[in-house]
Amino acid sequence: MNGYDKDSIETSFSTVKSLNSLLIGMAIEDGLIKSVKDPISDYIPEFVGTEFADITIEQLLLMRSKIY
Repeated sequence: MNGYDKDSIETSFSTVKSLNSLLIGMAIEDGLIKSVKDPISDYIPEFVGTEFADITIEQLLLMRSKIY
């Protein structure tokens, strides 16, 4: 259909963003994450002390971070 078949490669940004949002929501509900306002460095130690340390989970979910 429209030049695509089962072997075609296509981006899935919106799909993955929705899945990630669902998983983050579940982690918050389970108490594993406090808030989407938390910086990612609270959960990913490799970001502590880097230019990305203050990026929030929410910014990542909304694709509004400075990570490209």
